[in-house]
Amino acid sequence: MPISKILFLAEGTAAGSQNGSTEKLSRALLAVKSELRDVRGFISTSVKWRPKGKFLVNRSENPSMLGKDAPALSVHGEPQLAQSIEKAAEATGLWAEATDEWGLDPGHWHPLSLLSPEGNLMVVPTSLSQMSPEAHRKWGVAVRRGTQKWPEPLALVVTGSLSYRTDLNGHVDQTLNVIRKFDDEIVRMLSGGTIGELDDMDKTLFKAAQPEGGWGSLYFLWGALGENIPGSLHYYERPSPGVGSAAFLFNL
Repeated sequence: MPISKILFLAEGTAAGSQNGSTEKLSRALLAVKSELRDVRGFISTSVKWRPKGKFLVNRSENPSMLGKDAPALSVHGEPQLAQSIEKAAEATGLWAEATDEWGLDPGHWHPLSLLSPEGNLMVVPTSLSQMSPEAHRKWGVAVRRGTQKWPEPLALVVTGSLSYRTDLNGHVDQTLNVIRKFDDEIVRMLSGGTIGELDDMDKTLFKAAQPEGGWGSLYFLWGALGENIPGSLHYYERPSPGVGSAAFLFNL
């Protein structure tokens, strides 16, 4: 069975804890959780895991929980599914490896802890990389194809951020206006099912907004999602002047 749900959590791996938005996001994700009740496993990405020149997928049966604030979340992996994703990526011409290294860092476990604090989850963690936007789009396609024959319904959780200028203060100036325009444009694309417009987006907006992980999360989402699939917006705010956060759920 293919991936049936995609959750795009554009919060930034530190924005919620630093700016007090976690409580609001938790409430917003209650509706998302109810729509994931039939899901039996998760594929999860993190902008914190970005190797050079390749993509990685964790194949461990018991992936480690990384970070000093990691919750006591009970998770297990699926080596067979990880290997299937590796093969699908290689078929697209990407360098990808199933590995025992890494595990679940905050970018992986934070959204899962909000969705299912009781744990007992099947999770296959995947990386992004330092490669091109187009490579990330192909990686998203590969992850989707690699799950096609899995016998149970899966959800893909894509993390990252919209704007991520934590260096800016609260003064309203031209830079903040440009950053807000970037956030609004991304939300418009995802709500309207026009994520393919990323290629035509004004690159000066991206340069000003500096989303965490670069273009990686958005292009990976594009590859996994495909075209003309509108998302349901469950959460959108700016927890600080230069940081945009949103949560979208896509039904495939």
